Amino acid sequence: MAHYFPSPDSLFVLPEGMKLGLCILATMATLSMLATSTVLVAVAYQYMRGYRNRADQNLLPILQLIVADFIQSLAFALSWNWVRSGSILAPTPVCTMQGALINFGDLANGLSVLNIAVETLYRLRRGHQPSRRVFYSVAAGIFLLPLIVTIIGPIQHGRAYYVRAGNWVSTANVCFIHLARHLTRRLVLGVALLSARAAYAALLLDIHRSIRHHGHICWTNCEPTTASVSSPSPCRPHVEVVQRDPSRSTIHGLLPSSLHRSVATHRSSAHANVCRS
Repeated sequence: MAHYFPSPDSLFVLPEGMKLGLCILATMATLSMLATSTVLVAVAYQYMRGYRNRADQNLLPILQLIVADFIQSLAFALSWNWVRSGSILAPTPVCTMQGALINFGDLANGLSVLNIAVETLYRLRRGHQPSRRVFYSVAAGIFLLPLIVTIIGPIQHGRAYYVRAGNWVSTANVCFIHLARHLTRRLVLGVALLSARAAYAALLLDIHRSIRHHGHICWTNCEPTTASVSSPSPCRPHVEVVQRDPSRSTIHGLLPSSLHRSVATHRSSAHANVCRS
């Protein structure tokens, strides 16, 4: 035991109560990992199918959030190793891996939530998507910044960076950043979460203001989208003039193209049913 850190950075004998807590934690993490992996495959498949359709690129922020959740689940599932060995020892490869994955997953999760909040607010206020360069640069930064924060700690502090964290993380014991070295992580995660809450608060205020003034949710170009010249009978031909460019429509920019086709088909079917009746 000489090459392991002393208590509390290591726990050489895991009490039965802590072992039970780790079993519950690892079981929930395993179930979460299976669930997120299933959703990840489904969303990734849909994303790849609509890769050339820009409207379907909205799935990328959701995909990143699911990846971050999967990484977090994988990290806590490594607690099965502590249940099997009956101890939590640092420094060890499993301890370092668990601490790094938890750190990366937490930061990526917070930045993904922030990205979704800010991007939704931007699209609904401007009525169009950000440029591809900005879109993919932000997507790359969501994983690049957590990666830098995750690896810079061990570079500065060596093997003493990821140790047993004890009850600071959860009711069970896992490996995480040493309690005295949380400043960088707390700063990044705190700014991300507070900014996301501010963006969602602004979004709710916009919704409230829109409903109060227009009677419905409307952000940009709130004039009527169509002007119809038709006879009183709904079955007679009529002329419809579109006043807004569909490519800049808020709803068009937020929904996948397949959903737009479904809405158009539903409207055509409803009109045909009225005429037959």
